[in-house]
Amino acid sequence: MNTTVRSRLLETGGSWLSAHLAAQIDVYVSRLTADAYLDGWLRDLDIALRRFTDGSDVPRALQELWRQLEMGSEVAEAVIELGALSREACAVLAPTGARTAA
Repeated sequence: MNTTVRSRLLETGGSWLSAHLAAQIDVYVSRLTADAYLDGWLRDLDIALRRFTDGSDVPRALQELWRQLEMGSEVAEAVIELGALSREACAVLAPTGARTAA
């Protein structure tokens, strides 16, 4: 984000995010991209959810689903925070006319 997006935006005369906001976004993006096992976790979560909805062994399926959700809490937190930070960043980066029209 800070290399490609920032440089392109500045080349076109746009303004950039505050250092604090850009750093916050980088922290949460790092949480989401640093985990090499994220794809595996999403797969395991999907399997646990299917087992739960199929209903063959609900207690065990629920236990596994809960375990997967606990494992994913950091990912969920990062996604939630990125949503809020993305809205804030969009407001900063939007052209002045677009901000007043919205």
